[in-house]
Amino acid sequence: MRLPGSDRPAAPTPGDLAAALEGYVAAGRPSRRYSVGDTALVLLVTCLVALTLDSEGLVAWARRLDVSRTQATLTRTLTALHAGLSSLGVAKPRRWADDAKDLALHALGAGGDSLLAEGWVPANATPVVPPPAVVPEPPQEVLPEPRAVVPEPAPVEEAVVEPVVEPVVEPVVTPTSTGGVLLLGDSMMVGSLGSTLERTLSRKTGLPITRAAQLGTGLARPDVYDWMKVVPSLLERDQPRFVVVALGANDATALLEGDEQIDYGTARWRQVYAARVEAMMRALAGTRARVLWLTLPPMRDRKLTSRGASLNGVFASGARRVRRVELLELDVLVTGADGEYATFVQGVDGKLARYRLDDGVHLAPAGARVVASWIADWVRERR
Repeated sequence: MRLPGSDRPAAPTPGDLAAALEGYVAAGRPSRRYSVGDTALVLLVTCLVALTLDSEGLVAWARRLDVSRTQATLTRTLTALHAGLSSLGVAKPRRWADDAKDLALHALGAGGDSLLAEGWVPANATPVVPPPAVVPEPPQEVLPEPRAVVPEPAPVEEAVVEPVVEPVVEPVVTPTSTGGVLLLGDSMMVGSLGSTLERTLSRKTGLPITRAAQLGTGLARPDVYDWMKVVPSLLERDQPRFVVVALGANDATALLEGDEQIDYGTARWRQVYAARVEAMMRALAGTRARVLWLTLPPMRDRKLTSRGASLNGVFASGARRVRRVELLELDVLVTGADGEYATFVQGVDGKLARYRLDDGVHLAPAGARVVASWIADWVRERR
C-alpha cells in the first residue's frame, strides 16, 4: 500500500502485522514442543558428556562435600571412574585445556604459585589421611638424676693420658637480618585483608612480603587440601621472620581421622583439631619465626559467630603452648561499640566506615586497613 500522491510505501499498521502472523501460523509452522522423553534424553546426554570429559572436576566436587557416608561412597565411585577414563585417554582434553590456561596465565604474569598447588589432593590419588592425632602433655619439670659417688682412683706412678673426646655441640640457629613476612590463609587472605596487608607491610616495614592463600581451605580437611604438605617448602623457600595466619573459617565441619568420621562439636573433634592446629603452629614458628594467628571475628550469622568463638578457643590454647606464637583477637578491632558484629563501625575520626562485606564474613577495605595497621606495628616492634 502506498500513500496517495507519494511513491513511499505506507508504514504497516497493527492490523497488517496481526494478519501476517495469522498467515504464518496457518502456513503450518507451529512452535517446537519437546516431550518429556526428549528432555530426559538431552539431560542424560549432557550428564554423560560432563562425566566423561570432566571426571576430574567431579571427583574434586565430591571431595569438597561435607564428610559423610554418602560423600565417601560418591568419592570412591567417581575416583574409580576417573581412573578408568584416564587409562583410556578420555581425560586428556581437560588436561590440555588446563595446561594451556596455566601457560596463558604465566605469560600474562597472573599465574598462581605452583608450590601452593601441590597442596590439593589429585583426583587420581588416594585421599590424604593424617595419622592419629596425639595431643602432647604439658611439659613437666625433669629433675636431675642423682650422681653416683665415684671414689678417687689411687695414685699411680705414671699418669695415664686419656684421649680427649670433645662433646657434640648442637648447631644453634640464630635469627638473621634476612627474611620477610609470610601471609598464609584462606579466603580472608585472598580478599581485601591479604592485599591490604601486602601494601601496608611493604610500605611500613620495607620487608619482602609473600602471600600464600587458597580459597576454601583449612586444617579440618587435609583430604581436600593439605597445608602441612606445602608449609615446609614455603618456609624453606622464603625463610620468613614473621608469619601472619588467617585460617579456620572453613573448619567448623566434620573431619576424618584415619577411617574414623568425627562430627563437629564433639570432644574427640576438639582433640583432633587442636592437635592439627598445634602442629601447624610449631611448623610455622620453627626455630626463628614469630607467628601472629588471627582469630575469627564475629559474623552476621549468630551460628557462625558461635562456631568461630569455639575455634578461637582452640587457637588460644595452641598459642599458649607454642613459643613465639601470638594471637590477634580481631573482634577488638572490627566490631561495634558493644563488641558485636557491625557492618559499619565508627572510626577514631568519628566517621562511620564500612568494615565488613555484604556476606557478613569477610573484611571490607576499611576494616582491612585497621587490621593491617595494627599488624604493621606488631612487626616493627619485634624486628
